[in-house]
Formats: sequence, structure tokens, C-alpha cells
Amino acid sequence: DNWQVFETEESVTFSPQGGYGKDGITHGAMVGLIQTQNNDLGQATEDYVNGLLQSNNYLRQQSDYTRTTIARRNAYTTVLSGRSPITGRTEIVNIFTTQLNNGSLLYVAMVAPQNESSSYDNAFRNIIRSIQING
Repeated sequence: DNWQVFETEESVTFSPQGGYGKDGITHGAMVGLIQTQNNDLGQATEDYVNGLLQSNNYLRQQSDYTRTTIARRNAYTTVLSGRSPITGRTEIVNIFTTQLNNGSLLYVAMVAPQNESSSYDNAFRNIIRSIQING
């Protein structure tokens, strides 16, 4: 109930109070679109995750890519984790991706400290369930 919304041109971040600041996000979800060079969802997802790992070098991929669905579209999910440079605690990052008709990659990156992640599961599931895609 106390979640806030932060918008940029590229993404929207949903975060509980105190979970997002100038240094980044410690609790919450980022939803965005990126143009990809690849119409293959698996390869586009891998490219996105590799970019995320490069720009957040404390994170490591913890699981293989798993097929799922978002808004009745094929999607992939994977889990990253690492010690947050902001909090010093281990954080879990759940990534979901799907592709739009124009080839853009829709991503959802959900972040929570490992020791609090179960209390965010319902909110994160609701975010994925509430996504509707018109293109």
C-alpha cells in the first residue's frame, strides 16, 4: 500500500517507501522496454541479462532461463543475486522478459534483500499478473 512510482523515459519503478534513491533500488520492481537487435526472445533475454550483469558486477546469475508466460505471451525468467553495494546485504533479483510485436523486449526486474524476499513474493506476482500488452 505504501509503494511509490518513479518514471523515466525508459522505465517505471515501483518501490516501497525507502526502497529507491539516488544510488539505485534496494526493494521494488523496474519495468521497461528496450529495443533489441534480435527477434529471438531467448537471445534478446540473454543480451539484456548480460548487460545487467556487466553494469551491476556484484550480481551473479543463479538459475538457468526458465520458460514462463506474461500476458499469455512466451516469456523467460531467471534469478540473479549478490551483495548489494547500497545495503551490504545479499539481494535477489528476479528477471522476467517477453517480446512485443515490434521486437522490443519488455523486462521486469524485481529486487529485494534475500532475508526479506518472501515478504515481497505476493506483490511481485501481482505485478507480473497485472501486465497487459497491446502490441
